[in-house]
Amino acid sequence: ERHKNADSFGEALFVAAAFLNQLLGVVDVRAFVQMRMFTFVFGGEDSFLSTYEDMVATTWLAMLAKHIWKASKNKKPRALWFAAVGLSYCDRDFQKLTLNDAKPVTMRIS
Repeated sequence: ERHKNADSFGEALFVAAAFLNQLLGVVDVRAFVQMRMFTFVFGGEDSFLSTYEDMVATTWLAMLAKHIWKASKNKKPRALWFAAVGLSYCDRDFQKLTLNDAKPVTMRIS
């Protein structure tokens, strides 16, 4: 049985891109990026998310969802707008929210 070899650079590049696409499809890159950012922001100096720090990150996400829901009060249809904003939330949004130049908000966690 003969295997077809790439005859040109463009063909080889296409095959390599297709393989890379399949490879990246196996790994959930978005979840990995979010976990790295959460470890950076909430993990502290040891770069490790303890159970407590993981709960703080989860609470932060819940507070974000609550804030988005409150912001959707004047949107029509409200649930659809909330779902669209929530599902499109990504690492860039997280970066904008955490690296904001505005006055920092302090939270008291008991």
